[in-house]
Amino acid sequence: MASSSTPPVPPTVVDEKKKPAATASSSTASLSQSLSSLALAGDASAAPILFYHPAAPPALSRLLLGATKLTLTLTATDASKPPHHPYLFAPTAGSISGDYSIARYLCRTHQSPAQGAKQTLSLSSLLCLHDPWLASQVDQWVDHCLMATSSADPAAAVCNLTSILETHLQDKTYSVGSSLSLADLALHLLLKDKQSPAVARWGALVGAQMPKCTSATARRRC
Repeated sequence: MASSSTPPVPPTVVDEKKKPAATASSSTASLSQSLSSLALAGDASAAPILFYHPAAPPALSRLLLGATKLTLTLTATDASKPPHHPYLFAPTAGSISGDYSIARYLCRTHQSPAQGAKQTLSLSSLLCLHDPWLASQVDQWVDHCLMATSSADPAAAVCNLTSILETHLQDKTYSVGSSLSLADLALHLLLKDKQSPAVARWGALVGAQMPKCTSATARRRC
């Protein structure tokens, strides 16, 4: 089980001699851009890097990255060291720790594809931001996934979450609202092998709609 501590960021990520000093406000503004534009021209060191331990890969974040054209470097840390949560590090703005937190960040910053584009997935729609109640329900289920994976007994916690979702889905098609959300994706990755009736029905539906990789490079991330 991954520990809650985040390892120190490798000091070689940033070349301070080449990178101008940034104020807190400018750092926040730059990190808020869509990641598709963060392959910053002339300064690749400013782009975020997703560090992860081989024993604790960022499954949800990697799924989202594989389904879009977002540009983000994934770097495995030393497998001989104790496992840790994945973390997204940006030289000018600090870090975001945890697969679910990173996934939510990706959804919040991803711009909708242009009309007629081959890429049709809008990550922001997965958060149901148009409706504060539904958006909070998405957060609720993602938090349930986090608590289950962080539990002292993950197997028991996952079984309990399966039971809760089974009851919830008795009269529902999706975990939240009437369309696919980040909650469905997070739950599906965690519970895809569970076979209780309603969860199995929902799992087949969500599995058929799981984001597909858009390029050869993206497929290597999935």
